[in-house]
Amino acid sequence: MLWLSLVGIWLVTAFAPAVEAQALPSPTPEWASLQSGGNEITARRTAPVHYRTLAALTAALEQPLPPRSQAIRLVRTSPPETVEYVVCVAPEGTLLFGEQVLALDPRTGRHVLVRRGLTRGYPPLDHGGPWVWLVEFPLSREVNVTLVVRATSAGWPVRNVTIDMGQER
Repeated sequence: MLWLSLVGIWLVTAFAPAVEAQALPSPTPEWASLQSGGNEITARRTAPVHYRTLAALTAALEQPLPPRSQAIRLVRTSPPETVEYVVCVAPEGTLLFGEQVLALDPRTGRHVLVRRGLTRGYPPLDHGGPWVWLVEFPLSREVNVTLVVRATSAGWPVRNVTIDMGQER
């Protein structure tokens, strides 16, 4: 019975799609970054909004994300994984995050896609002008990061958002 379990585990890992994680961008005018407890969150200061509907977002998550589509990347040391987030803004102003989680396969040293899907949804804050959202990410056990995400123009469709990593708690 144990050998059947081991064969099953081998089949799952042998045929899981291997995904090459792109090199982590270093903080530049285009990227902002925070570190805590060996983990790092990196966000584009201005991120594209490639998806305008939930259907488009979920369909895109079924494939490897195209280069430069990630708005936020979270790299964890334990367990060793990389989480890449893309954004969607729905017509009513809801900010949606889709994620692809890549874990390091110790046998091959390559990143393997282990989970994907819609992870977060935020209504916009009430105020005049372009939409604004407050988004909290757990960076480590001790630190949560509150991101301020702003649409670059009023109304829908939203083509870009700015991400400010101003607050950590």
